[in-house]
Amino acid sequence: MFKGKLPLLIAVVAAILAAILAYTGLQSQEAKVSSEWAVNRRVVALKDIPEGTPLSKENLTEAEIPVKFFKSAIKPAEMNQARIWGQKVAVPLSKGDPLLWSHIATTTAETRLSDTVQKADGRALTIKVSGEAALGSWLRPADHVDIIGIFRDPDSGGDMAVTLLQNVIILATGDISGQTNTRILAPNARKYDNITVHVMPEAAEMLILAQQVGSLYLTLRNREDTTSETRDEKTTIKTILTGRREKLIQEQIKQVKKQSTGIEIINGGK
Repeated sequence: MFKGKLPLLIAVVAAILAAILAYTGLQSQEAKVSSEWAVNRRVVALKDIPEGTPLSKENLTEAEIPVKFFKSAIKPAEMNQARIWGQKVAVPLSKGDPLLWSHIATTTAETRLSDTVQKADGRALTIKVSGEAALGSWLRPADHVDIIGIFRDPDSGGDMAVTLLQNVIILATGDISGQTNTRILAPNARKYDNITVHVMPEAAEMLILAQQVGSLYLTLRNREDTTSETRDEKTTIKTILTGRREKLIQEQIKQVKKQSTGIEIINGGK
């Protein structure tokens, strides 16, 4: 029945399939183009902004722009979150230009680290840290830390841990200082293997020596917690196994609760 017509039938089927594929591909391409040309509200220059001009509500506004060409344009909600108001632009902007993260000036190169060191006996010291000692790269300039040293106990020959310094302010993590605009840095650029801390001259001597003979670790504290206590007790394997260290910790917890509530805690608060 189909003798002699098979080639024609195959050609018709092939044409139909080709049409279907072409239509599907056209729809997919159309959807892709539409998504690329989608517009979103972003921050743009309200007027011409010369280089070095602080950003303000007088020279910035919002507008709908294509995301295709300005993927790094700043969203209106990010202006307050990233504290962009008042920062200067690194390049001149024309009226209507979207504000990009790369447009915001970082004053790191213009600011000397020495300007952040207090005039009376203040010193900046860089110490090596990595991995867990660096708190997994979570530290940032202006954070407050305690510095703990791990050493060989000269009496017992075992390891011991001691808090060397408390409430130490971090001035920089690697190449990032308090003046660096971290929003324009690549994620890898935020990592560090050293930190620069603000200490007194005697503390600097102690840290330099401690770093030579032992290992240094950091513990992060709330920046509003500026308390410092004298801690002569050192942590050793013996104080851990005998429960002596745990007992001291419990006593400290009781003192903290007593200070915060004004009520003396008896038997662990039970």
